[in-house]
Amino acid sequence: EDEKVLTFVKTLKSSYDQLVRDLENHGVEILNPEPGELFNPEYMNIINPAPGMDSTAVVKQVVTIGIKVDNQVAQPASVMV
Repeated sequence: EDEKVLTFVKTLKSSYDQLVRDLENHGVEILNPEPGELFNPEYMNIINPAPGMDSTAVVKQVVTIGIKVDNQVAQPASVMV
């Protein structure tokens, strides 16, 4: 049964990778910031803003990935800082 799960996961990962490649070939970029990265308001949206937050806010958690189409942000990544 573990082998079936591993096979399923590998197939799913392969399908996801192909989808991302196809999207990139059509001008779509996935915006997926990493925890520890500095907050960038150009492609990120804070979902838990704190009073007095400065420009050195660091991403603690990514809630949703963002999408850029033809170099324009269509959906910013939602992050917690």
